[in-house]
Amino acid sequence: VYHLARGGGRSWRDYEASDVAPTRRLAERCLERGVARFFYASSIAIYDAGRGAAPIDETTVPDAGLIRANAYARSKVENER
Repeated sequence: VYHLARGGGRSWRDYEASDVAPTRRLAERCLERGVARFFYASSIAIYDAGRGAAPIDETTVPDAGLIRANAYARSKVENER
C-alpha cells in the first residue's frame, strides 16, 4: 500500500484529526489484513531543508524546533512513528 494522502488545517488539533489519525487507522487496517508493505510519503519539511545544512538522507533526524513550531511538520513526524 502506498499512502500519499495528507490532511491539513490551521492547528495541531486539525492535523491530528485529518492526517495523523487517518494514517494510523490505515496502517492498522493494513496490519489486520496482512499487507506485506506499507509505504508512507512524508515530507522534507521535517528537516528544515532551507537552512543549507548537510545533505539529507535516511540518517538525518527531524529538526526538533521546527516540529514544535510547525503543525504540518509535526504531523509528518507523528505519521512516520
